[in-house]
Amino acid sequence: MTIGMKRRQGGFSLLELVVALVVIIVLATGSYLRYMDLVIDAERAAFKGGWGWLRAGVNMEMSEALGSGGFDSLSELEQTNPMALVLKVMEPPSNYLGELKGRNAEKSKPGHWYYDLDQRLLIYHVRYNQNLQGFMEDSYNRLKFKLKVVRRDADNSVGAISRNPVTGLKLLPVDEEFWSTPLSYGRKLELDGGN
Repeated sequence: MTIGMKRRQGGFSLLELVVALVVIIVLATGSYLRYMDLVIDAERAAFKGGWGWLRAGVNMEMSEALGSGGFDSLSELEQTNPMALVLKVMEPPSNYLGELKGRNAEKSKPGHWYYDLDQRLLIYHVRYNQNLQGFMEDSYNRLKFKLKVVRRDADNSVGAISRNPVTGLKLLPVDEEFWSTPLSYGRKLELDGGN
């Protein structure tokens, strides 16, 4: 070693540490954002899974009614718990809390379905507001659904019976804005026998 050369000390300079810290922060931020996208997608998948269970329950009930001689028995189901149709044939989805009332309904966990006995509505408590984009009430994170019996229009001819026969069963959102949210299938689907 020559006398004029200084020995370089081991370690990192301040600039190297700052650059490394910036790289770590950028990577961590990107990873977190991607993770949140996956979590939001997981909620959508869980919701759509529950929707599929409900579709199966409605279809099974309609098939059973048709096999029994007609859809007239479906008229009793209007404004009842749609998840009860699922419970007839299979276990409920893991994110179904059951029938809740009052404070229990208000305290429901986000990311879960429940039937509100006070409102007589099936409710999905949305966990992530990104799944409500397009929904009018941004501060409200519950989507409400109800069973509706479909009836044929009355025959207005002379001497016709004035009763409207039942032709199906649908699970409909209470708020039509639901169809514009990412939780819908991107198009208006109604649970009326597979249509």
